[in-house]
Amino acid sequence: EKTAPLLQANPDLTILIGNYSDITRGAAQAVKQAGMGDQVRIYDSGGNKWAFQAVKNGVITSTRTLTPYTEMYVGVEALAAAWKGETVPRFTPLVSTFVTAENVDENEPQY
Repeated sequence: EKTAPLLQANPDLTILIGNYSDITRGAAQAVKQAGMGDQVRIYDSGGNKWAFQAVKNGVITSTRTLTPYTEMYVGVEALAAAWKGETVPRFTPLVSTFVTAENVDENEPQY
């Protein structure tokens, strides 16, 4: 719904970046419907099951994973340790993977 007018207004577009896989999915459909699939490279941030399959199928160029399961698991572990009086880190860095056609089979989506 939002991408179609963008494509019409920018017929020379060559890159499209989505910041969440569900949004990227709709954008990829708009690119296909506009007949611009060979012209526009699509990059995603989210890395859900659809995005992994889209990388495999060549619909999108890459995705960057979000890790909701891991983030919650580590958070609950830290909370449990804190309740026990253990010292826990004040900050836990998020781990994200850049998934391309070359490494998609080596990674798993978390949602």
